[in-house]
Amino acid sequence: MSTGLKRTASVRSKARAKDVENVFAMLLLSLPLSVEGSAKHSNGLFSKVRYPYSFALEEAVIKMKAMEVTLVNGGTTTTISCGVTTKSALSFLQKFMEARLVHCPADRTRRELGNASSGVLLQPTAKGVHFLQRYCQKNGVRAHERLLLSEYNSMKCIVLERHASSDKIIQSKRFGYLLFQRFMGPRPNVYDPFGPPDTLPTNKPHNLFAEESLSLSSSSSWSFDKNHEQVSPYSHRYFTHPDSDSLSQYYVSHSGVRVFSKRTVHGKQFEHCITGKAVVQWLIECTDMIFPQEAVDVGNLFVKYGLLTPISDISLQHHHRLVPERDALYILSAHNGHAICKWPQATTTKTKPPKPMFNHGIKMKDILDDAGLRLLFREHLSRELCEENLSFYTELRKFTAKYKTSSSANRPDLIALLYTIYNQFLAPGSPAELNLDHKLKAQLVCLLTQQPDQIDLPKIHTVFEKAKHAVFKMMEADSLPKFISSAEFQLGWSSLEI
Repeated sequence: MSTGLKRTASVRSKARAKDVENVFAMLLLSLPLSVEGSAKHSNGLFSKVRYPYSFALEEAVIKMKAMEVTLVNGGTTTTISCGVTTKSALSFLQKFMEARLVHCPADRTRRELGNASSGVLLQPTAKGVHFLQRYCQKNGVRAHERLLLSEYNSMKCIVLERHASSDKIIQSKRFGYLLFQRFMGPRPNVYDPFGPPDTLPTNKPHNLFAEESLSLSSSSSWSFDKNHEQVSPYSHRYFTHPDSDSLSQYYVSHSGVRVFSKRTVHGKQFEHCITGKAVVQWLIECTDMIFPQEAVDVGNLFVKYGLLTPISDISLQHHHRLVPERDALYILSAHNGHAICKWPQATTTKTKPPKPMFNHGIKMKDILDDAGLRLLFREHLSRELCEENLSFYTELRKFTAKYKTSSSANRPDLIALLYTIYNQFLAPGSPAELNLDHKLKAQLVCLLTQQPDQIDLPKIHTVFEKAKHAVFKMMEADSLPKFISSAEFQLGWSSLEI
């Protein structure tokens, strides 16, 4: 039996991160992106430069007035529609640019779009292409395969969880340490205008549209070959300079932030210097942050936790926070920074493997309540091919938080979240179909395949609580013991408990 569901995606007056991501993905799915790209007149009337997978600003504004995406899972077809005014479309497109999801390939330093008829040509960045793939993976959409299998799809953004109510990034000290490790990379990423570009993944996932790890561990599922000859189309000798005004500088996240080999400040020479501008640039491009201020806030954590030491006048004047400017210089702190970073050059003594450890009294609830431990746990589940359990549990938590503060005004948001949960975890053949008790799963499917005006939220909440408890017990019995005894947990724990 085929079930058809139709819903209109709501767009808030103050867009949340998920709104921006969903509207962006729907726009790209609505555009006829091709390797030929759109044409832009330059250097004369008859001269045209084409940028692969580019599109005109005016075309995007028109498409955003009426976008539609159809999701097909098993016998259920869900059609999502969304439309915005010209003013709202321009506002969203500007947000896409600020989030480093698109850039202007003809002028990579451009930061303002102008009006709808300005003739600006836009192109998805490496981060933007990753967002498109993530949307397709989560919703089982097959589209733009040529783009997703190309060198343009090289970024694996670090995923940051958000509070359901405030939409703020969930933070903890352990979270800050883990993110800082990824930020600094496995070794100093020293900028060299004549050096080789960052390496690209040499092998794509076997199933491009099957959900993979979308967490801090996501880059580990791809291999990188230093001798591989592929070069990113985003690579540029000068636009990747840490002080460059280029809107987008990074096309991979695994190498870490670009640093200067040496800088002299007041007659003293420092190695591996990082600018405040580079900190924000890496965070906004290599994570799934949407709003630039979020990058500054997380950068402040690096300073607050004593991971970065200010060395220039302007950074010393504001030593308690990050100064996001090119004149603000920082180095790894002598203790915390080097201990967390674990660069090979950071110590002259050989690093001993962590000693075998036991449970330490860590319970499932402790892991689920701490952003840092939860990310380590997600990495483990990804390797064990059962990450969908944690993802499902997290989505049910979001629903519970929203439901408890629900009103008629935010009912559309709850309905949208329900359909997302169904399409991702419960629909037959869904990207991350859950291995749940048959009777409980059938009950959920029945409740979630109703038309929006027939959805029974109180009953769904009751059944969701049962499902959440079942998944919790499943992770506690099967996944927790393996996680605690894994080498990854032991290494991660030794890094976090400095």
